[in-house]
Amino acid sequence: MDQSISVTNITGDTKRQLLQKLNDERAALMAPVIAYMCVLMTVGLVGNSLVCFYYGRKTKTTSNSILICTLGYIDLFTSGCSIPLEILDLRLFFDFNNVVACKFMRFLNYSSAIGSAFTLIFISIDR
Repeated sequence: MDQSISVTNITGDTKRQLLQKLNDERAALMAPVIAYMCVLMTVGLVGNSLVCFYYGRKTKTTSNSILICTLGYIDLFTSGCSIPLEILDLRLFFDFNNVVACKFMRFLNYSSAIGSAFTLIFISIDR
């Protein structure tokens, strides 16, 4: 006898409850990852804010300080915008069905990663 559940025979409320149960189970499984990302987000916000303050206000303006401050701003953006969206994606693993938000999240993640990479390349060329 087949024990699998046929999705076509499930009503809308039952589907919603099943998805909620699957999301809760996955979130419980991903709890250490979510906690680690929260720690990274907090450290990134505090650390990059200090970097931006120091290299933006306290040091004299050189190409090196401008590039390091730019890297700090990009990473501050990543810590403040991209990581919370990734935490939301992990929490709503099966039920995140907003196509525009999903594409926008990926765009933000890739843009910040590419921006950081190019800034690091410019820093290495400058040195």
